[in-house]
Formats: sequence, C-alpha cells, structure tokens
Amino acid sequence: MRRVLDSVYRIVTGLSEVSGVRYFDRFVSDIAKAVDADVVIVCQYRDDALQPVSVWPESHRDSAVLSCYDSPCAVVLEQGEAWFSDRLQQLFPFADTLVMWDARAYAGIALRNASGQIVGLCGLFFRQPRPDLERDMGLLRMLAPLAGRELALTLQDVSTAEPYRRWLDHYRSQAEIAAWQWDPRSQKLDASQELCRLLECEPSWLTPERWLAMVHDQERQAVQDICWQLVSGQREQCMLEYRIVTAKGTLKRVRSQAFADRDENGVSRLHGVMQDITAVAPLSLSTEGRQFVNVMMAHAPVGVGKLDLAGNILWTNRTLQQMLGYESHELASLTIEAINHPEDYELSLPRYQALVRGEEQVFSMEKRYLHKSGSTKWGRVTVTLVPDEQGNPDYLMGVLEDIDSAKRDAEQLRLSHRVYDNLSEAIVVCDAESRIISVNPAFEQITGYRLDEVQGLKPSILKSGLHDQAFYADMYHALARVGVWRGEVWNKRKNGRIYPQQLMISCLRDGQRITQYIAIFSDISQSKLAEQKLVNQANYDSLTGLPNRWLFVRCLSRFCERGERFALMVLDLNNFKAVNNSMDHHAGDALLREVSDRLVSRVRTDDLVARIGGDEFAFLVPGIVSQRQAEVFAKQVIGGFNRPFMLANQHLYVTATLGITLCPTDGNEGEVLLRNAEQALFEAKRKGRATAVYCSSMREEVKMRHQMQQDLADAIKHGAITMAYQPIWDNHSGRVTKLEALVRWFHPQWGQVSPADFIPLAEEAGLIQGLGEQVLLQSCRDLARLKQAGFADLQMSINRSTLEFQTIDTEASEWLKVIYHYGLSPEDIVLEITETLLMDAGEQHRMRIEALRRAGCQIAIDDFGTGYSALNYLRTFPVDLVKIDRSFVRHIPFNEQDRMLLEGIINIVHNLGMRVVIEGVETREQLSFLRSKGCAYTQGFLLSRPLPFDDLVPYLELNGSGLGGMLEGRCNQLT
Repeated sequence: MRRVLDSVYRIVTGLSEVSGVRYFDRFVSDIAKAVDADVVIVCQYRDDALQPVSVWPESHRDSAVLSCYDSPCAVVLEQGEAWFSDRLQQLFPFADTLVMWDARAYAGIALRNASGQIVGLCGLFFRQPRPDLERDMGLLRMLAPLAGRELALTLQDVSTAEPYRRWLDHYRSQAEIAAWQWDPRSQKLDASQELCRLLECEPSWLTPERWLAMVHDQERQAVQDICWQLVSGQREQCMLEYRIVTAKGTLKRVRSQAFADRDENGVSRLHGVMQDITAVAPLSLSTEGRQFVNVMMAHAPVGVGKLDLAGNILWTNRTLQQMLGYESHELASLTIEAINHPEDYELSLPRYQALVRGEEQVFSMEKRYLHKSGSTKWGRVTVTLVPDEQGNPDYLMGVLEDIDSAKRDAEQLRLSHRVYDNLSEAIVVCDAESRIISVNPAFEQITGYRLDEVQGLKPSILKSGLHDQAFYADMYHALARVGVWRGEVWNKRKNGRIYPQQLMISCLRDGQRITQYIAIFSDISQSKLAEQKLVNQANYDSLTGLPNRWLFVRCLSRFCERGERFALMVLDLNNFKAVNNSMDHHAGDALLREVSDRLVSRVRTDDLVARIGGDEFAFLVPGIVSQRQAEVFAKQVIGGFNRPFMLANQHLYVTATLGITLCPTDGNEGEVLLRNAEQALFEAKRKGRATAVYCSSMREEVKMRHQMQQDLADAIKHGAITMAYQPIWDNHSGRVTKLEALVRWFHPQWGQVSPADFIPLAEEAGLIQGLGEQVLLQSCRDLARLKQAGFADLQMSINRSTLEFQTIDTEASEWLKVIYHYGLSPEDIVLEITETLLMDAGEQHRMRIEALRRAGCQIAIDDFGTGYSALNYLRTFPVDLVKIDRSFVRHIPFNEQDRMLLEGIINIVHNLGMRVVIEGVETREQLSFLRSKGCAYTQGFLLSRPLPFDDLVPYLELNGSGLGGMLEGRCNQLT
C-alpha cells in the first residue's frame, strides 16, 4: 500500500499542471512508469464503441483497436474493473490487438463521470505474467475517479464546440447581434461593427474598462462579479440581461452571452455575443424575433427557465429538464422552492424578493438543486427581472449552469490538497537541478525548516555527515537508472540533531529529460527505538542486562561452526527458590542482579556470560583447551560467592554449582555441549559438589535415567508400585496410633529402587501425579482393611508433594472422594507436606489446606528443619503436627549443641500449639530423652522398620503389650 500511495502522489503532482488531452498523455505515461506496463491506453466509451484518447507508447496508437465484445475491455465495461495475471490471449482468442501487442496480462478499470456513468476506461497490458496485479489495481482504483472526471470534462468540451460554433454563426447572421472577443493576457479587445454601433462608440475607443463603465449603476457589480468568475476560471459560460448607458448617453437593455476558452495556463480568451433588447417585449415579438428567442432558449447549452413573481415555474428548456430529471409538464407544476435544496433556498430567498421589489435587476449565486431521483446537484444560477411595457416587474428569467462535476472535482482537488497538507510524511519537490520548489507542513514539523528558508536550496542542507560520497553516488545512480530510490538515511534537523528517515525519491520525466524530483520521507526515530527495544527484549535478559538463552545459543553455534576450542559452563544457584520466597520477589531480583555483576567481574572481556534460566547462568570461555584450565576458571567463578550478598540490609550467603564441558573434546554442536554442561551440573548437585566436569559416563547415566523413567511409568500404569508402612508410636499411651505410608518399587533388573532415586525421577518426568494417586488409593484401601481387622483407632499419614497440591481444586474434592470411597473418615488421614510447599504457598494453597482441615484431615510438616526456614510459615499456616527430621536426632543426647537446638525447636512448636513427631529414633537413649521433652510421637528403626501389609498385622497385634513389651521383643529379635 505504501508503494501505491507513493505512485499516486507522484502521478497526481504531475497531472496538476495539464488538462484535456495532454492530461491523458501524461496520465498513461506516468502509470506505465509506475507499474512497468508495456502498453497503457485510455479510451472514451460512446455509442457502444471504444475510441482511444491517449496511448503509451505513441507507436501503438495505430494498432489500438479495442472491441467492446470478446475482449478484457468488455469485462471491464460490464463489471467496472477486471484483471488477468496470465494467459490473456487464450482467454480472449478473437482479440487481435492482444496478439499484436503480445499481451499476456491485463488490468483495467472503468472511468466514470461525476454522475457515476461510464465515459471510458483505462487499461494496462503486460507482455509477461503479472502475479501481483492486485497492487496495480490498487493504483488504478485511486486514480480512476480523477481521470473519469477529467475525461468527462474533455469530452464535454469536444462535444459542445461544434454546436456552439453553429449557434454563434447563427447569431452573427442576425442584424441585431454583436460579437466580441477579449484576450485577458494581452488585454486586447476585438469588437464587431455591430457591437460598436450598439454601444455608440468607435472601435479604437472601446476598452474593457469603458465597456464596464457603461453598465447601469444598479447592475454593474453583478456584471463585474460574473466577468471575474469567467476570467478566474470559476465558470465557463454565462447569459444575462442588464442595462447600459452608451457612449452617447442612451439607456439600452441588452442580452449578453459569454464563453471562456482555456489552455494549459488557464483562461486564454473570453468571447461572446450581445443583443439590443430595449425595444423587444416578450409578448410583442415579431415572428422572426420570437423564433430566434425560442431557438436560442431551446438550444442553449445551459438550463433556462421562466418564473412568475411568486416563484411558480412557467417554462423550462430541454437542458434544464435533463439537468433535474423532470419532463416539461412536471416542472410546470412545481415552484422554485420545490427544486431548491432547503438550506440554499433560505439563503437565496432574500435575493428573489429584492428582484421582485425592483431593488436588484439580476443576481448570481451557486447553490444546490434537487434532482427528481432525490439526489443533489450543484448549479450556478443567474436570475434576471424582466419588466412589462410599463416598466413594472413582470416575470423572472433564470439561467442555470450545471457545475456539479466541477464542484466534485474541486472537492477532490481540495481533498488532495488536504492530504498533501495533513500527511504525516514529509514531501519535498525539487526541480531538475535539485533545488527545492515546494514542501508540505510535515516537512517543517520533522526538519524544523520553513518553506521560505529552504526554497531554492538543495536538500544537501539536511545531510548529517554520517554517509560517505559512495552512498550518495549509489543513490543518484539508482535514480538515473530506474527513476526511484528507497532506503534509510540519517539526516540532520534545523536544531542540529541527527535522526533516521525512511526516504523514497522519484524522478518525473518529460521524455528522457528529468524535470522534477519528489522525495517522501518519515521520521523513524521512534520506530528505531522500538525496534532496538524489541531486539534487546529478544536477545537480552531484562532483569540483568545479560544475553538471554536464545542469543547465547546463537553465539555458541557460531563458535562451534568456526571450530574454536572453548569451555562451556552452566552455573545454578543453590536454594534460590527458598531465598526468593522467604524474603520477597524484589529481593530475589536484586540477588540475581548482584550475582550477574559478580559473574561479569570474574571473567575476561572476551568471555560471554548469559542468563539462560531463572537462576541459571552460562559461560562461554574461549581458549580453554584442558580440564585443568576449566577447573581453575570454575574455581575463580565459584570464589565470587565466598562473600555475602547484601539484601534488604541483611548479609546473605548464597552458594552455586557449576557444570563444565569442553569443545571439541565433548562435542562440536551447540545443543550437545549445552546438554553436556547441564548434565555435569546435575551430577555435581547430586553428589553435593561445587563443580563437575562432563565425562562420557554421564551420558550413559542419562540413558539409564531415561530408561528408569520409562520403566517407572510402566510400573505405575500396571500397578507394580507397592506400599510399606512404618508405625508411629504415641509416647503418652505407649501404643501405635499412626502409620506412615512409604512407597516402594521393585525393578526386575535393578531390584529394590530407593524412593530417593525414583521420586525425583517421577517429578522430572511428570509422573508424580500418577504415582501419588497410586499411593493414596493403596494407603486408604489398606487402612480400611486394618480397621476391619480391629484396629479402629489407627490413622494413616500420607506424603503429598507440592506438584500434587497444585493439581487439585481448592476444595480438595478429589482426595476426599478417594477417602470416602473406602469408607474412611477424613479424621483417619494425616497429610504430610514439606516446608517448600509452605514457602511456595499462595492463597490457593492456603484454601486447599483449610478445606482439608475443615473436612477433618490433619496436616503435618514433614522433614522439618531441612529446608531454608519455615518458622514464619508455622505461625501463619494451619498445621497440626511437625515432623522433625532425623538429622536433628542423630547425635543426641550426647552432643550438647544438637540437644539444645532440638530442645529449642520442640519448645517453639509446642508454644505454637502443635504436636511433635520425631523421625529416625534408633536408640533407647534417644527415645528416653525425647519422651522427657514431651514429644507426642516417635518413629524409627528402634521401634520398627517400614513393614509390608502382610507383616504389619502381627506387629500391630504385639502393640497390645505396650511400648515396653514391644521394645523387649524388638531387642530379642535383634539379638
């Protein structure tokens, strides 16, 4: 669309200088250049035939014979427009002109006058297939309205010339008709002998000024206004009656008709006729005079009508009837008010009344009339009062010119000027010597220069100095070769500021000679900023300013393609999620920014540091060729974490883990190397080390983990997951009151797989929901069986992961449905969650926990103390039990520090109104100490290992002997 608009601006600018046939010669030439057409033709359409008006190139005029049948032009006349991208001759085999022109593609559009009637067409012919004709049609659609109106005016001039000459010859043959002509440029007036006789003066004495001075005082201003309209080109003809005082003082009444001839420079000649009607009365004309008047009225190329003094229409000529769409008898039944637009009639009514009162003899004005169809037409009316024999007002005569097309064309021209003046793009017109002729307002807004400051100067005043001579040489070479140049240019405003432009320059030619240059440009400063912003957003991390993963991978690929040797390292912050959630996200963002600053400060200028994930960074370090070099570099990077970070006025120590791989030792493809580094990172985290270097065995381990994930999925699908239950003793009653459900997986190849190994696998592979569903179902089923076996007071403690919590609704209806399905009460179930879930918890997690507790379930915090910190969440979340991790129990009661720490945690939990469950109790001393501190529940190998369901029932039956008896029996088993 932008290219089409550029072409329209260029063509319309050129056409504004010409009219008539020269208009269309220029029209077809400019369109041919704009769309690279081989032949362009404009035809007039009259009497079902097409006649060429202008053809480009001129050499094709003799062969430009186009049929209204069996040709693409016929389709245009029927449908208004048509285009054919290829196979034109096959589609219209009887169109000989297509064969002569070797035309294969065509685009055409009908040209219409202001009334919408087809007066011609414009056709483009191409010798090559044209798949993008829709763009060319866009250009034709925008230019066709202007061309149609111009063609209508041109044809009207041609069609009316001969009748006018015959009419004028008839006038000149009458004894009482005087003729004249006047050249407004040379001021030369030629008057016939009859005119001088009528004015009672000598030919050498008569001048336009003396003639105007003869007009009666009351009518002189109206006549002068109409003369000015003719000279200025506002109207093409007029007919009026007025009084004059001759050179000898004789008062006469004359009827005058005048015409304006135009050339490319405007009005070139006024000419007309005048008749002395002083002694002529409308009702006492001679037969010859009456015949003359009737002929003149009937054949006048303007509308003529007679009105009585009340405004009733008495008579109209055929031209007026055609203009308004009425028959003669229809108009005779109407008033002048009925055919006037209501608004304009109100404006003209005082003028009619002044005529009737004799205060004016004639008036002229432009106004709207109502066509019979209901449409509105513009006309220029001249109304004259005709007196009777006694000099009293008798009737009114009106002459109406149809200026509807001219009005609409003028409106189109005003619209073009408004577009030119209000276009956001700047337009500069230069002459053939590249001197500025004209600029639009947008030019001043963009550059700061007014027209008077740059007119006559060359556009080089806008140069920024950023482009060399070769740049401008290429520009002028393109203009000379193809006539157009497009591109981005940095130019300078009046205030000295440099800015980017999107610029298009076109040449206007007269033959082979360049006559003008037209430049259209826009300020693209904002789009450049937005483009740069988009580039930054696409390539750089908005938080740290470091390259993002996408840009890092591109750079990595380039290094691999060049065959360079380098080390690739991936760094991950440890426990960042806990830091982010325990403080706030703003503190987490601040930590990431400070980490990025430290990492950048630890590397060399040629090294690339990027943020490739939430808390994951990557390094591309050229020149490292050995594992030893890589480890030294990694140690330097990790050393940046030895100092604490200052966050929210707190000193915070953060550690990191780093995975290393080498190119080309470990691979020469970017994706492979990045995967290797991440695998090394995973291995370092798994082994609790700060760094790890990739080795081939890790690849095998990845394959094994992938296979294990597949096997785990199959085990879940086929119900191969089993459960074991570890008893939890009530220290007050000395009996088992709870069981912790622990999942087990026996692999046919690897044997019993530790939950510490396969549960993380399930989370990574998205299997945790399925695994958790199996655990909940089997645990509830087995608890129901135990209750049926007589253990009615038992509760089942079931672990729930954070991912499982995120998948249920806020009412936890899915889990409760399973509990109810097995005939259990929610009070029989304890759900164990981790500290991490509390720290990740939003309002929805709180709603789920509260829904479970309302139903009767108890909530326990599992492995308390192994996370970052959960004390704050214990205070705010509804929790019933706190299970303290075995790591706090291992060295008590003999290690004083551990003992004091554990005592403090127990006291805090008790003060919060919660009960304590101690895990990992393995000695009597530990059990005795914990019972003395008021711990409600204990579990561990001292009391029982996790038991399959079949071994659980006998164990529970021993529960009747109490904790002491159980311990005695347990000791006997161990010995």
